Order: sequence, then structure tokens, then C-alpha cells
Amino acid sequence: GHATAAYRGYLKYPGARFMYEVLADSGVYRFTLDVMQEAAQVLKSTYPDEFSMADLSDHIDDLLTRFQNRNLGDTVFRVGNDLHRKLGKDDRFMGIIRMAMRANKPYGMIIEAMAMGFCFRAGDEQGKMFPGDVKFHLAWSQDQKSVLEKVCGLTLKEDSAMIEKLIQNYSEAKCK
Repeated sequence: GHATAAYRGYLKYPGARFMYEVLADSGVYRFTLDVMQEAAQVLKSTYPDEFSMADLSDHIDDLLTRFQNRNLGDTVFRVGNDLHRKLGKDDRFMGIIRMAMRANKPYGMIIEAMAMGFCFRAGDEQGKMFPGDVKFHLAWSQDQKSVLEKVCGLTLKEDSAMIEKLIQNYSEAKCK
């Protein structure tokens, strides 16, 4: 959810500094909520004895409240940077996508959020991007499918539909 809010928020407000600023937008908030709820369905399906939907919904509400806490001063840059790790094969997005695939649960919103990460170019207080993200974008600009393979752990043969969906969502994101 946190990365989703940063990526969606950056797309809509590329100059925004704080998470509370981007989450004040009802569209960014709603999209983040929807992605988190889709992930909660996957978690509930995968761990039926450990989670109830009520507990997961309460947790989502609590997280969204924390994400909007002005006193934390959490920046869009901090939450979204380090794309190589956050878009990696076992991290935020790919981890839950793989769980969704195994549980035969929808993950379209999660794919959409992940694709927005490929647009993320926020800078720190001095306007400088995270050094690893500069390298990430250079590789992405040269060969998207190679990044999806090497970073995200997708294979051209087994994951071709997901690769095409990610590239399609990336194109539709209208990166700034």
C-alpha cells in the first residue's frame, strides 16, 4: 500500500514531497485502498485460519491513517525509491502477485500499481533521484523485458501474459 500510494501519487503530483499530500487526493487514496483490499483478498485466501476480512480491513484502515500522518513527514521519495528492490521478484508487488496466482485470485489492481512504479522518478530534497533508480531507469529505457526478467523475476515464456499486461499498464500510466 505504501509504495502504491507513492507511485500513484507521484504520477498525479510529480512535485509533491510528502505522502500526506498525495493521499489527500481522493483518487490516490481510493486507488491505494483498492490495491490493498485486493491484496487482502489474496492473504485471506492463502491464510484462511490466520486472517479474517474484518481484521484485514481494520489493518488497512490503520495503515492508511498512518500513511497520512503529517507528523511523520514521510516523503514520496523515501517511500517509492529503490525500485530494484521494491519491484523485485520477492518484494512488495511480485510477492503478492505470485500468491494471487497460486490462489487463483485477481491481481489486476496490483499489476497496475506495480506498473506505475516503472514511472517513479521522484527526487530527494535536492531533486536528486536515488542512484540505483537512475540505473534502473537506464536499464528500463534500453530493454523493458530484460528488466522484468532480471529484476522482477518474470520469465518470457511462462509469464508472457503478465509481462504484456505490465508493459500495457506502464504505457497507459502516462509517465511524467
